[in-house]
Amino acid sequence: MTDDRRLLHGIAQQDQGAFREFYDRHGDRVFNVALGFLRQQSDAEEVTQDVFVEVYRSAQRFRGDSSVGTWLHRITVRKSLDRIRHAKRKRRFATLTQSLGLGTGSEAAPQTDFEDPGVLLGRREDAALLSRLIDELPERQRTAFVLCFVQGLSRQEAADTMEVKLKALESLLQRAKSGLRAKLDPHFPGRGLDVRSEQRKSRQTASKDTE
Repeated sequence: MTDDRRLLHGIAQQDQGAFREFYDRHGDRVFNVALGFLRQQSDAEEVTQDVFVEVYRSAQRFRGDSSVGTWLHRITVRKSLDRIRHAKRKRRFATLTQSLGLGTGSEAAPQTDFEDPGVLLGRREDAALLSRLIDELPERQRTAFVLCFVQGLSRQEAADTMEVKLKALESLLQRAKSGLRAKLDPHFPGRGLDVRSEQRKSRQTASKDTE
């Protein structure tokens, strides 16, 4: 039995020490995945709490059909997307009530706290634009893109997390990149969307800045 599975077995027996150790092992990973989707530190923190509440309540139902990491990613992605859907519903309702003269329309899209130093394009304003465009992707395309290109999961890890075949994941990524490229081209003519190349350039620049 791996350490993670041993800890889950302990959590299922309501072992508080096992739960704390499991959180220490995986809390940062869960937070970073949630932040990749939500881009708001406070939202990511709340989703992280929700994820570990679910872990505590459902540890006994983990059957080992996937790795513990994949299981955690699935819970985190699901709760992140649920929060995004809830926020969209609140904004739609706020817009409706404002149009009817029943509210102030204060539920505007929040400013993002998210700033990934390797996020695809070199400058902060470019990254902000790209973040907005990623948010406009269809949900499954956005999920695949964030898992692979923001969180850095392997194709197989992302496919396992989304519970799709590798070929289906590649199709989602291709459509996501094509959609983003079409929207980015007017802003950056001739640059295209070479994700891995741009990530390497950004990280090399950051490395030089610290020398």
